[in-house]
Amino acid sequence: MSVVDETPEQETPAVGLSLRDRVQARERELERSSVNAILVPVPGLEDFLAVRYRPLSFQEMVKLEKRHERLVEEKPAEGFVRVAADKLIHAEPHIMEMNGDGKWHDTEYTLDARAARDLFGRDLGENATRRDAVRAIFRDDEGLIEHAAKYEELRRVARSGVDGSLEGE
Repeated sequence: MSVVDETPEQETPAVGLSLRDRVQARERELERSSVNAILVPVPGLEDFLAVRYRPLSFQEMVKLEKRHERLVEEKPAEGFVRVAADKLIHAEPHIMEMNGDGKWHDTEYTLDARAARDLFGRDLGENATRRDAVRAIFRDDEGLIEHAAKYEELRRVARSGVDGSLEGE
């Protein structure tokens, strides 16, 4: 999908600048970078539904992975699913809809039980957790893992500043 970028245009280093000057100019550009959202399609509904996330920091990602480290060792499949769901939840998701104008609009839903029930028609029990809702929204664990992997891929693109997948330039 895409990384939503609100970065100002890059400075074009003047010809004849030293390597050090060019490196420092690029560092300033990266510091000013304000990629603030990652848009990831919902599997099977890519043409009209996506989720907008904020890019988690490396420290946040590691903290979430550490939380389930023991479970990942004992029951890898369940551990990976929990880690993936928790990353998506902590990335402040907003479900977005593609309207007739070709632009994404916030539905005012997040990845929670209300969205699972209202938008996706999932029947969740009274005691369903937010993680349960995320699992239900993506139909199965593979759909959840696929979506989370796409989020992480686009997060890395946003972090690296690679131009190929940036939107809004």
